[in-house]
Amino acid sequence: FTTFMDALRSGDRWRAVHYTPLRIEGKSLIIKPHSATLEYGGSYYLTMDESVAGKAIAEDEWTFSVKAAPSGTSATVSKDGSGDFCTLQGALTWASSLAKDTEARISVGKGTYNELLFLRGKNNLTVSSTEGAVIAYPNNESYCSGSGSSATSRPSVGSSVGKTGGRGLWLIESCDNLTLEGLTIENTFGELKGQAECIYFNSSGLLTIEGCTL
Repeated sequence: FTTFMDALRSGDRWRAVHYTPLRIEGKSLIIKPHSATLEYGGSYYLTMDESVAGKAIAEDEWTFSVKAAPSGTSATVSKDGSGDFCTLQGALTWASSLAKDTEARISVGKGTYNELLFLRGKNNLTVSSTEGAVIAYPNNESYCSGSGSSATSRPSVGSSVGKTGGRGLWLIESCDNLTLEGLTIENTFGELKGQAECIYFNSSGLLTIEGCTL
């Protein structure tokens, strides 16, 4: 397990994946922290060496805070920070903390969300977008081999990864009555060789997909 890998949490399970912690969008440098490492309501700062992007950032220059967890059974995702979460995975991790059979809904705002996803052990969940949200990320057999499975603990840096998260964009395990509405979900690995999937639904329950592009 390296710093260029992430561990996505759902319930008490973890999906180990390869990911890109830094990427460029136009003139912006996008920094993706590791998943499930920030606490609800917590305050944080970022430091950066000058060698990363040409400017050193000290402790008091770049601070941010995390919102409290949603109090009900619905949550919103928005890239601009106006929702309960900025990432869909953050909302999925929250949803998996609710009682397994409690009905819940996640509404995703417009934009492209560059992230891999993991959901396990949550029934009666609806993930929807009325604004054409796109979930896009590259993944394939050469990155994480197999259809994927989850582990019972978060790997530590340098440790052997016993179970890889698989070649799909979204790994779904042990879920029933999951509904996806109005989403575009795209494994963007492209024309390079290697098997790749959009969703691996490793469940004996029901998956309903309405008005989506996969």
